[in-house]
Amino acid sequence: MNELEINLKNRFLEGKYWISFIAAFIVMYFLSYLFHVVVAAEFIHDTFRAVVAPGQHHENIMGIAIDYLILSASLAWLFPTVQRKVLYKAFLFGLSIGILAHISAAFSMSATMNISFSNLLLDKFWHVVETIMGSITIGIIRGTTK
Repeated sequence: MNELEINLKNRFLEGKYWISFIAAFIVMYFLSYLFHVVVAAEFIHDTFRAVVAPGQHHENIMGIAIDYLILSASLAWLFPTVQRKVLYKAFLFGLSIGILAHISAAFSMSATMNISFSNLLLDKFWHVVETIMGSITIGIIRGTTK
């Protein structure tokens, strides 16, 4: 086994990986629920009315949970080892991944679905906020290296 394989295996087996992965999932999933169901439910309903049948949004809860599990596992796996300024670096990491994953999706969704680009952009902006908060959660749990 070479050094890279050993480092990857150690990262996967490390307890902080699993704790940060689960904590990031909980934070991001809660924020998603808060925004999409509590704060902006009417906006979300109006935005996605053309592509989601009435009542169907909540039927997809399992698919949404799987999406957030994959995202939080990826964030925890890719989260860089940092020596200092962990919250700042966690913010930048979450912002970068959030923009790559979510803002680009707004362009493709707008092009392929009958949804307003500005509405999609607002929704995807919130997803970026969720990703940043998930990264900060991971950063707090993982801390800095010595």
